[in-house]
Amino acid sequence: MIEGYLVEKSLDLLLSETWRLLKKYNLTMPTNKNDLEEAINYHLRDVKNWSSEVSIKDQQQSKLTKDVYINLDLYIYPKRIRISQDERIDIIPFKNIFENANNNIILLGQPGAGKTTSMKHLCHLLLYDEKFHPNIKFPIVIRLREFNTLSSKKYFTNENSGPIFERLFEVFGFKIFQNKKSTQEISNISLRIVKEKIVIDTLNKLGILIILDGYDEIIYKNMKSIFIDEIRLLCEQLENSYFVLTSRSGDFHYSIDRSVVYEIAPLHETQMYNFALKWLGNKSKAENLIKEIQNSPFADTAIRPLNLAHLCAIYERIGKIPDKPKTVYKKIINLLLEEWDEQRSVKRNSSYANFETDRKFEFLSNLSFMLTTSLNRSVFSSADLIKVYKKIHKDFGLEADEMKQVVNELETHT
Repeated sequence: MIEGYLVEKSLDLLLSETWRLLKKYNLTMPTNKNDLEEAINYHLRDVKNWSSEVSIKDQQQSKLTKDVYINLDLYIYPKRIRISQDERIDIIPFKNIFENANNNIILLGQPGAGKTTSMKHLCHLLLYDEKFHPNIKFPIVIRLREFNTLSSKKYFTNENSGPIFERLFEVFGFKIFQNKKSTQEISNISLRIVKEKIVIDTLNKLGILIILDGYDEIIYKNMKSIFIDEIRLLCEQLENSYFVLTSRSGDFHYSIDRSVVYEIAPLHETQMYNFALKWLGNKSKAENLIKEIQNSPFADTAIRPLNLAHLCAIYERIGKIPDKPKTVYKKIINLLLEEWDEQRSVKRNSSYANFETDRKFEFLSNLSFMLTTSLNRSVFSSADLIKVYKKIHKDFGLEADEMKQVVNELETHT
């Protein structure tokens, strides 16, 4: 998959510099240019297969990403940093994500907003459209939830340089050993420095886009801080390569130098129709589905691609959406609270002992009921939320002064 004179020359230069570095530390490396090419091509096959399809449980079969993806819009400023609702909203199309900032990117979005599918689309563009970003040779994808497994503990030991750097070291196919003739044992710190330098040099020589998908799916807090430290190091050292980090909006509160933050905007009416048309492949069916959604009391739930995809899949199977709004509401809440994570084998730990999925469903039901009946409207302020929270928190074993944390956890999950 990787080919071209410039790539080959870059690999030759990289290996030459790497061998000089290893000699300085009395290390040796059996890896040659063919080994590097083979390792990278192996990863690119995985990226190609991962990015080619999208799948949800309700659909009859997987869909090709290129057949169903629609160009989403991005907020230049995430919603949470706006001073007021009246502040001007600047939006760019996703396809222009690199035109406005030749920089590292943090891509935020609500659950089901289309973060991972957008990354699949991005991989497809980089693999098959040479004009999309000429300076990027190919993408590397690291799915961060994979570090939650027991087998991933090896990435967090003292002799390793950190999970992202170790994973990149593996992707490139590097292997280094202590020189048998050396009588001086290399320290863990020196080994980490060597690995980090090799990875950084490789990235800057080749020109790569690293996709770090699903920061919010890391379940251990101490692991999250390790990843942030690595991301900051990448920002400091990368010159000809870049990364895109995706996360749910409620789970990312950091300021990272040399990076820009975008947030995926909800679907507007035209995008909803185009989504349904691509999914169903029939103009009259797409028009009928969107009409049914618009005439339903749950029309606002369809502004997220994940929810609309499930409604499309249900419509595709039975030729209509369920008649009872309560059925759809329950389906969508379960989807956002639990089902979508289960489909991808993601486990989200609650910070509150008795605040698991079923309790969150009850809490949201009570919260919605109290807000609606007391205010008689669907838009409410932080003060309104605090007032209602104080009335119901005891019923769910929640502390009176932890409203902000509870709401943040709900935002992260739903």
